Amino acid sequence: SPESGYVQFISLAELNEQLKKQGATLWVYTPPGSWVLKGTPLAYVEGECDLSALLENFTLGDERTVEQDARFGLVILSEVASRALSPGVNDPGTAIDVIHRIERILWSMGQGMSDPKRDTKPQFERVIIGTVSATNLLHDGFASLMQDGGDRFDVMAQMLKAANRLSKSDWPDLANAAKETRTATLGIIDRRIDDPDAVKALHQKAKET
Repeated sequence: SPESGYVQFISLAELNEQLKKQGATLWVYTPPGSWVLKGTPLAYVEGECDLSALLENFTLGDERTVEQDARFGLVILSEVASRALSPGVNDPGTAIDVIHRIERILWSMGQGMSDPKRDTKPQFERVIIGTVSATNLLHDGFASLMQDGGDRFDVMAQMLKAANRLSKSDWPDLANAAKETRTATLGIIDRRIDDPDAVKALHQKAKET
């Protein structure tokens, strides 16, 4: 990396074309959204090629951007919910709306991932880059929100409902990650909510499908 910062964008089409001409393959170590330090690896190349030309396809900056970093989009939504739950704002309605928005995004993604007609042919066969897991997406969307709203019955009830609905996804990775999120939600409820009746009621909601 020529500088410290976030990987904001990778010009995949141009990168793939350069690699194809030189008979090389690139293994991207730092996908968009990664924080890198100056002088540390961005990627590893297999084959002989002009490294400086490849480097021109990486855009770095001081902030994350959403264009190729889907996880950051979920983080932004989660931060909106966390601010709404702060004592100075105290707006659980906005937090619940964010839960529904994130749920809708993940459900839609799950439908796409489980579509038997989904095109799985690689567009850029010379560029190898890791995938984003459903577990990571759920964590980015809900983790801080659950911590900030962990003592609120209304917020945690919606979290359990969202986890239950997502656990029915036809995309196995999302369904399994949602079940793990439901378990984590119950753990926070047990630690943060003092009213035994409220805790009992939320545990009952966790069983509803």
